[in-house]
Amino acid sequence: MSNKDEALPVEKQGTGGFLSSAVNLLKSIIGSGILALPAAFASVGAVPGLLLLAVAAFVSAFGLQLLIKATDRVTSKGLVAPRTANFSALAGPTYPKLWVLFEAVVMVKCSLVATSYLTIAGSVMTDIFKTLTPSAWPIMFSQVFWVSAIAGLIAPVVFMHRMDSLKYTSFLGLLGIAYLFVLSVVLFFVHNDSVGESFSNINMFVPFKFSSVSSFSVFVFALTCHQNVNLCLLPDL
Repeated sequence: MSNKDEALPVEKQGTGGFLSSAVNLLKSIIGSGILALPAAFASVGAVPGLLLLAVAAFVSAFGLQLLIKATDRVTSKGLVAPRTANFSALAGPTYPKLWVLFEAVVMVKCSLVATSYLTIAGSVMTDIFKTLTPSAWPIMFSQVFWVSAIAGLIAPVVFMHRMDSLKYTSFLGLLGIAYLFVLSVVLFFVHNDSVGESFSNINMFVPFKFSSVSSFSVFVFALTCHQNVNLCLLPDL
């Protein structure tokens, strides 16, 4: 056996560890959807909101378990190579003719998520400049400019080939989420005279409106990471 052949099994082991996989998956789960959760809770009420969030979490966790078991099954039987265990590869042993559909669904979902991030980032940057430097150049108040600039900055990260390469950006994202969480909790109590007054402003139930049905998508969107689980949770990665 040549040295090249001996190196092949090592190549298939991957470089991602448990910590990097956990960070990437956690950041994928806690995405921009959480920024819309307060508005979703306000539209349906605290109690229905918690119930909807629990249902969405259960369904999401159940779907992840199915994906993990399916991936483990096809890789253990040698039907799919571990490092190629994506949605289209999983569709091969089950519905070979539908692999394009699965890939299209993942592409559309990820594209919409990326669009939501860019939209939020562009809106936040324009608000920052309007507040801090109202006399800045007019282009600084353009959301189109900031969306284009941020898209250009993250382009090198988008073209990385391995999920493990995203662990640093995922960690920074988690730090930002932690900052927003702490800031929200502090401001919640600072703007009220007492703890009782803080919680008295929370609506436990809100009269049902047909427009509230659209809020369910926010709860689902806040708990999605299925497109990354095959790459993050396999032992080979």
